[in-house]
Amino acid sequence: MKEHFREICDDFGNNIDQPILSKKKYNNLSLKVKSLRVFIRYLVRVFGIRFSEFILNLLSKLSPKESPSYFVYLIYLNFFRIRYLNSLSLNNFKESFRIKKAWAEYVKENSLSDGSIANANFYITIISNQNFINGYEAIDTKKKFYLYGPGATSDPNEKYSDYTLVHLKPFPKACEGFNDEILFLNSYYFKYVVEKNLSMIDILRERYKNIYVSCMTSNLPHGFERVKINNGGYIASEMALQRLLGFLLNKYGTIDCVIDGFNLFLDKNSYRNKNYHKLVADKDNKVKEEEICFSLAEHDFYFNFLITKKYMKFINLIDSDDFRNIIDLDDEVFLEKFSSARNFSTLKRL
Repeated sequence: MKEHFREICDDFGNNIDQPILSKKKYNNLSLKVKSLRVFIRYLVRVFGIRFSEFILNLLSKLSPKESPSYFVYLIYLNFFRIRYLNSLSLNNFKESFRIKKAWAEYVKENSLSDGSIANANFYITIISNQNFINGYEAIDTKKKFYLYGPGATSDPNEKYSDYTLVHLKPFPKACEGFNDEILFLNSYYFKYVVEKNLSMIDILRERYKNIYVSCMTSNLPHGFERVKINNGGYIASEMALQRLLGFLLNKYGTIDCVIDGFNLFLDKNSYRNKNYHKLVADKDNKVKEEEICFSLAEHDFYFNFLITKKYMKFINLIDSDDFRNIIDLDDEVFLEKFSSARNFSTLKRL
Protein backbone atom coordinates (compact mmCIF):
# COMPACT_ATOMS: atom_id res chain seq x y z
CA MET A 1 0.00 0.00 0.00
CA LYS A 2 2.35 2.71 -1.28
CA GLU A 3 1.84 6.25 -0.05
CA HIS A 4 2.35 8.56 -3.03
CA PHE A 5 3.84 12.03 -2.92
CA ARG A 6 1.40 14.88 -2.32
CA GLU A 7 2.04 18.61 -2.28
CA ILE A 8 1.55 20.57 0.94
CA CYS A 9 -0.51 23.62 1.80
CA ASP A 10 -1.63 25.47 4.92
CA ASP A 11 -4.12 23.68 7.15
CA PHE A 12 -7.02 25.96 8.06
CA GLY A 13 -8.69 23.70 10.58
CA ASN A 14 -10.55 20.86 8.86
CA ASN A 15 -10.14 18.24 11.59
CA ILE A 16 -13.24 16.90 13.28
CA ASP A 17 -12.42 18.34 16.71
CA GLN A 18 -10.41 21.34 15.57
CA PRO A 19 -11.83 24.85 15.17
CA ILE A 20 -10.56 27.06 12.38
CA LEU A 21 -7.31 28.53 13.65
CA SER A 22 -6.14 31.09 11.15
CA LYS A 23 -5.87 34.81 10.62
CA LYS A 24 -7.63 34.47 7.28
CA LYS A 25 -8.94 31.39 5.58
CA TYR A 26 -8.02 30.59 1.98
CA ASN A 27 -9.73 27.98 -0.11
CA ASN A 28 -7.27 25.19 -0.89
CA LEU A 29 -9.76 23.85 -3.45
CA SER A 30 -10.18 27.03 -5.49
CA LEU A 31 -9.40 26.52 -9.18
CA LYS A 32 -6.19 28.56 -9.10
CA VAL A 33 -4.81 26.97 -5.94
CA LYS A 34 -5.94 23.47 -6.86
CA SER A 35 -4.28 23.78 -10.28
CA LEU A 36 -0.96 24.70 -8.63
CA ARG A 37 -1.26 21.85 -6.15
CA VAL A 38 -1.97 19.27 -8.86
CA PHE A 39 0.88 20.65 -10.97
CA ILE A 40 3.37 20.22 -8.10
CA ARG A 41 2.02 16.78 -7.19
CA TYR A 42 2.45 15.28 -10.64
CA LEU A 43 5.64 17.20 -11.40
CA VAL A 44 7.28 15.26 -8.56
CA ARG A 45 5.57 11.94 -9.26
CA VAL A 46 6.50 11.99 -12.95
CA PHE A 47 9.89 13.74 -13.00
CA GLY A 48 11.24 13.22 -9.46
CA ILE A 49 12.41 15.66 -6.82
CA ARG A 50 15.61 16.90 -8.49
CA PHE A 51 13.96 18.16 -11.67
CA SER A 52 11.01 19.42 -9.61
CA GLU A 53 13.35 21.46 -7.46
CA PHE A 54 14.77 23.06 -10.61
CA ILE A 55 11.29 23.96 -11.90
CA LEU A 56 10.04 25.34 -8.59
CA ASN A 57 13.24 27.34 -8.26
CA LEU A 58 12.42 29.01 -11.59
CA LEU A 59 8.85 29.70 -10.47
CA SER A 60 10.06 31.14 -7.17
CA LYS A 61 12.41 33.54 -8.98
CA LEU A 62 9.43 34.82 -10.97
CA SER A 63 7.43 35.39 -7.78
CA PRO A 64 8.21 37.98 -5.09
CA LYS A 65 9.04 36.06 -1.91
CA GLU A 66 7.33 38.54 0.40
CA SER A 67 4.15 38.69 -1.68
CA PRO A 68 0.96 38.36 0.41
CA SER A 69 -0.48 36.07 -2.26
CA TYR A 70 -1.37 32.61 -0.96
CA PHE A 71 -0.57 31.24 -4.43
CA VAL A 72 3.01 32.52 -4.18
CA TYR A 73 3.27 31.29 -0.59
CA LEU A 74 2.43 27.75 -1.75
CA ILE A 75 5.17 27.88 -4.39
CA TYR A 76 7.77 28.74 -1.75
CA LEU A 77 6.32 26.31 0.79
CA ASN A 78 6.66 23.37 -1.60
CA PHE A 79 10.01 24.60 -2.91
CA PHE A 80 11.41 24.45 0.65
CA ARG A 81 10.04 20.97 1.13
CA ILE A 82 11.36 19.58 -2.14
CA ARG A 83 14.80 21.13 -1.53
CA TYR A 84 14.78 19.45 1.88
CA LEU A 85 13.87 16.06 0.38
CA ASN A 86 16.47 16.44 -2.34
CA SER A 87 19.25 17.22 0.15
CA LEU A 88 18.27 14.14 2.15
CA SER A 89 18.37 12.02 -1.02
CA LEU A 90 22.01 13.14 -1.39
CA ASN A 91 22.66 12.18 2.26
CA ASN A 92 23.53 15.78 3.03
CA PHE A 93 22.03 16.01 6.51
CA LYS A 94 23.56 19.36 7.46
CA GLU A 95 22.15 21.02 4.36
CA SER A 96 18.75 19.43 4.93
CA PHE A 97 18.68 20.78 8.51
CA ARG A 98 19.64 24.25 7.26
CA ILE A 99 16.82 24.17 4.69
CA LYS A 100 14.32 22.92 7.26
CA LYS A 101 15.21 25.77 9.63
CA ALA A 102 14.74 28.30 6.81
CA TRP A 103 11.44 26.63 5.91
CA ALA A 104 10.21 26.96 9.50
CA GLU A 105 11.26 30.62 9.65
CA TYR A 106 9.43 31.29 6.36
CA VAL A 107 6.23 29.73 7.70
CA LYS A 108 6.50 31.76 10.92
CA GLU A 109 6.74 34.98 8.95
CA ASN A 110 4.29 34.30 6.13
CA SER A 111 1.74 31.63 7.06
CA LEU A 112 -1.90 32.54 7.65
CA SER A 113 -2.56 29.43 9.71
CA ASP A 114 -2.05 29.47 13.47
CA GLY A 115 -1.62 25.70 13.35
CA SER A 116 1.21 25.92 10.81
CA ILE A 117 2.90 28.69 12.77
CA ALA A 118 2.66 26.63 15.98
CA ASN A 119 4.25 23.69 14.16
CA ALA A 120 7.12 25.92 12.96
CA ASN A 121 7.66 27.31 16.47
CA PHE A 122 7.58 23.84 18.01
CA TYR A 123 10.16 22.57 15.52
CA ILE A 124 12.48 25.51 16.21
CA THR A 125 12.09 25.00 19.97
CA ILE A 126 13.12 21.34 19.75
CA ILE A 127 16.05 21.67 17.34
CA SER A 128 17.38 24.75 19.16
CA ASN A 129 17.52 22.64 22.35
CA GLN A 130 15.16 25.00 24.16
CA ASN A 131 13.05 23.76 27.04
CA PHE A 132 9.37 23.39 26.27
CA ILE A 133 6.67 23.96 28.87
CA ASN A 134 5.37 20.84 30.56
CA GLY A 135 3.97 19.70 33.86
CA TYR A 136 5.15 16.11 33.74
CA GLU A 137 7.13 16.23 36.95
CA ALA A 138 4.26 17.88 38.86
CA ILE A 139 2.39 14.58 39.24
CA ASP A 140 3.49 11.00 39.69
CA THR A 141 0.77 8.35 39.48
CA LYS A 142 3.30 5.51 39.91
CA LYS A 143 2.12 4.08 36.59
CA LYS A 144 4.25 1.44 34.89
CA PHE A 145 4.18 0.78 31.14
CA TYR A 146 5.79 -1.80 28.88
CA LEU A 147 6.03 -0.34 25.36
CA TYR A 148 6.27 -3.16 22.83
CA GLY A 149 7.35 -2.17 19.34
CA PRO A 150 7.99 -3.28 15.76
CA GLY A 151 11.64 -4.19 16.31
CA ALA A 152 11.03 -6.68 19.12
CA THR A 153 12.44 -10.12 18.33
CA SER A 154 10.56 -12.04 21.05
CA ASP A 155 7.15 -11.94 22.68
CA PRO A 156 6.52 -9.54 25.58
CA ASN A 157 8.57 -10.58 28.61
CA GLU A 158 6.41 -11.93 31.46
CA LYS A 159 8.93 -10.47 33.90
CA TYR A 160 7.01 -7.21 33.47
CA SER A 161 3.50 -8.69 33.68
CA ASP A 162 2.53 -6.16 36.38
CA TYR A 163 3.12 -3.36 33.85
CA THR A 164 0.48 -2.08 31.42
CA LEU A 165 1.43 -3.60 28.05
CA VAL A 166 1.16 -1.11 25.18
CA HIS A 167 0.83 -2.25 21.54
CA LEU A 168 1.04 -0.08 18.42
CA LYS A 169 -0.68 -2.72 16.30
CA PRO A 170 -3.18 -5.42 17.34
CA PHE A 171 -1.17 -8.38 18.64
CA PRO A 172 -2.32 -11.65 16.99
CA LYS A 173 -2.01 -13.88 20.04
CA ALA A 174 -2.55 -13.79 23.76
CA CYS A 175 0.20 -12.33 25.94
CA GLU A 176 0.47 -14.74 28.85
CA GLY A 177 0.60 -13.14 32.28
CA PHE A 178 -0.47 -9.66 31.17
CA ASN A 179 -3.88 -8.59 32.43
CA ASP A 180 -3.70 -4.94 31.43
CA GLU A 181 -3.20 -4.15 27.74
CA ILE A 182 -3.86 -0.97 25.77
CA LEU A 183 -3.67 -0.24 22.04
CA PHE A 184 -2.32 2.94 20.48
CA LEU A 185 -3.17 3.19 16.76
CA ASN A 186 -1.94 5.70 14.21
CA SER A 187 -4.28 7.41 11.78
CA TYR A 188 -3.14 5.48 8.71
CA TYR A 189 -3.69 2.04 10.25
CA PHE A 190 -7.04 3.00 11.72
CA LYS A 191 -8.41 4.38 8.45
CA TYR A 192 -7.20 1.57 6.18
CA VAL A 193 -7.53 -1.48 8.44
CA VAL A 194 -9.84 -0.85 11.39
CA GLU A 195 -12.39 1.87 10.61
CA LYS A 196 -14.86 -0.15 8.49
CA ASN A 197 -14.07 -3.59 9.88
CA LEU A 198 -16.89 -4.08 12.41
CA SER A 199 -15.81 -7.57 13.49
CA MET A 200 -12.26 -6.34 14.13
CA ILE A 201 -13.58 -3.39 16.14
CA ASP A 202 -15.51 -5.79 18.38
CA ILE A 203 -12.42 -8.00 18.87
CA LEU A 204 -10.27 -5.01 19.79
CA ARG A 205 -12.82 -3.67 22.26
CA GLU A 206 -13.03 -7.10 23.89
CA ARG A 207 -9.26 -7.43 24.35
CA TYR A 208 -7.89 -3.97 25.14
CA LYS A 209 -8.67 -1.96 28.24
CA ASN A 210 -8.20 1.27 26.29
CA ILE A 211 -7.86 1.98 22.57
CA TYR A 212 -6.32 5.31 21.58
CA VAL A 213 -6.33 6.66 18.03
CA SER A 214 -4.39 9.61 16.59
CA CYS A 215 -6.78 10.06 13.62
CA MET A 216 -8.19 13.59 13.61
CA THR A 217 -10.72 13.24 10.78
CA SER A 218 -12.76 10.08 11.44
CA ASN A 219 -15.74 9.50 13.68
CA LEU A 220 -14.45 6.98 16.20
CA PRO A 221 -16.43 3.89 17.28
CA HIS A 222 -17.62 3.58 20.86
CA GLY A 223 -14.72 2.65 23.13
CA PHE A 224 -12.06 4.34 20.95
CA GLU A 225 -10.51 7.55 22.28
CA ARG A 226 -8.96 10.26 20.14
CA VAL A 227 -5.43 11.38 21.01
CA LYS A 228 -4.56 15.01 20.42
CA ILE A 229 -1.58 15.50 18.14
CA ASN A 230 1.05 17.75 19.71
CA ASN A 231 1.67 20.68 17.34
CA GLY A 232 1.72 18.41 14.30
CA GLY A 233 2.30 19.70 10.79
CA TYR A 234 4.29 19.39 7.60
CA ILE A 235 7.56 20.74 8.98
CA ALA A 236 7.93 18.01 11.61
CA SER A 237 5.68 15.75 13.63
CA GLU A 238 6.06 13.09 16.25
CA MET A 239 6.26 9.47 15.16
CA ALA A 240 4.47 6.64 16.96
CA LEU A 241 6.86 6.20 19.90
CA GLN A 242 7.29 9.91 20.50
CA ARG A 243 3.53 10.55 20.29
CA LEU A 244 2.95 7.70 22.72
CA LEU A 245 5.53 8.97 25.20
CA GLY A 246 4.11 12.49 25.06
CA PHE A 247 0.59 11.16 25.58
CA LEU A 248 1.55 9.02 28.58
CA LEU A 249 3.50 11.86 30.20
CA ASN A 250 0.62 14.30 29.73
CA LYS A 251 -1.88 11.82 31.14
CA TYR A 252 0.10 10.28 34.00
CA GLY A 253 3.08 12.51 34.73
CA THR A 254 6.36 10.81 35.64
CA ILE A 255 6.18 7.11 34.74
CA ASP A 256 8.23 3.91 34.82
CA CYS A 257 8.79 2.44 31.36
CA VAL A 258 10.20 -0.64 29.73
CA ILE A 259 10.84 0.15 26.05
CA ASP A 260 11.30 -2.93 23.86
CA GLY A 261 11.56 -3.03 20.07
CA PHE A 262 12.14 0.65 19.33
CA ASN A 263 15.52 1.27 17.72
CA LEU A 264 14.80 4.72 16.23
CA PHE A 265 15.46 3.14 12.81
CA LEU A 266 19.16 2.52 13.42
CA ASP A 267 18.56 -1.13 12.55
CA LYS A 268 18.43 -1.78 8.81
CA ASN A 269 15.45 -4.05 9.51
CA SER A 270 13.56 -1.96 12.03
CA TYR A 271 10.44 -4.10 11.68
CA ARG A 272 11.83 -7.47 12.77
CA ASN A 273 8.78 -8.29 14.85
CA LYS A 274 6.98 -11.02 12.89
CA ASN A 275 3.73 -10.28 14.72
CA TYR A 276 3.74 -6.60 13.72
CA HIS A 277 1.23 -5.96 10.92
CA LYS A 278 2.98 -4.20 8.02
CA LEU A 279 0.88 -2.31 5.47
CA VAL A 280 3.70 -1.50 3.05
CA ALA A 281 5.62 -4.77 3.10
CA ASP A 282 7.22 -6.37 0.04
CA LYS A 283 6.90 -10.02 -1.02
CA ASP A 284 9.34 -11.03 1.75
CA ASN A 285 7.16 -9.27 4.35
CA LYS A 286 9.73 -6.51 4.82
CA VAL A 287 8.87 -2.83 4.80
CA LYS A 288 10.34 -1.18 1.72
CA GLU A 289 13.26 1.15 2.34
CA GLU A 290 11.71 3.93 0.27
CA GLU A 291 8.57 3.84 2.44
CA ILE A 292 10.62 3.99 5.64
CA CYS A 293 12.78 6.87 4.39
CA PHE A 294 9.82 8.88 3.12
CA SER A 295 8.10 8.56 6.50
CA LEU A 296 11.32 9.48 8.32
CA ALA A 297 11.74 12.52 6.08
CA GLU A 298 8.13 13.63 6.50
CA HIS A 299 8.13 13.32 10.30
CA ASP A 300 11.80 14.43 10.56
CA PHE A 301 13.92 11.73 12.17
CA TYR A 302 16.33 14.17 13.85
CA PHE A 303 13.50 16.16 15.42
CA ASN A 304 12.08 12.90 16.78
CA PHE A 305 15.44 11.84 18.19
CA LEU A 306 15.78 15.16 20.01
CA ILE A 307 12.25 15.18 21.40
CA THR A 308 12.70 11.60 22.62
CA LYS A 309 15.73 12.76 24.59
CA LYS A 310 13.60 15.51 26.16
CA TYR A 311 10.81 13.10 27.09
CA MET A 312 13.26 10.66 28.67
CA LYS A 313 14.16 13.26 31.30
CA PHE A 314 10.74 12.59 32.84
CA ILE A 315 10.71 8.80 32.44
CA ASN A 316 12.25 6.23 34.75
CA LEU A 317 13.59 3.78 32.16
CA ILE A 318 13.56 0.22 33.51
CA ASP A 319 16.13 -2.18 32.03
CA SER A 320 15.70 -1.51 28.23
CA ASP A 321 19.45 -1.62 27.64
CA ASP A 322 19.20 -1.57 23.84
CA PHE A 323 17.00 1.52 23.86
CA ARG A 324 19.11 3.21 26.53
CA ASN A 325 22.24 2.75 24.41
CA ILE A 326 20.55 4.54 21.52
CA ILE A 327 18.99 7.42 23.40
CA ASP A 328 22.28 8.14 25.19
CA LEU A 329 24.11 8.64 21.89
CA ASP A 330 25.68 11.98 21.09
CA ASP A 331 23.84 13.76 18.25
CA GLU A 332 26.73 13.40 15.81
CA VAL A 333 27.15 9.70 16.57
CA PHE A 334 23.42 9.12 16.17
CA LEU A 335 23.44 10.82 12.74
CA GLU A 336 26.49 8.83 11.66
CA LYS A 337 24.81 5.55 12.62
CA PHE A 338 21.55 6.69 11.04
CA SER A 339 23.28 7.50 7.76
CA SER A 340 24.77 3.99 7.68
CA ALA A 341 21.43 2.32 8.38
CA ARG A 342 19.14 4.18 5.98
CA ASN A 343 19.24 4.75 2.22
CA PHE A 344 17.72 8.15 1.50
CA SER A 345 18.65 7.95 -2.16
CA THR A 346 15.34 6.06 -2.48
CA LEU A 347 13.58 9.43 -2.15
CA LYS A 348 14.49 10.11 -5.76
CA ARG A 349 11.70 7.69 -6.72
CA LEU A 350 8.83 9.52 -4.98
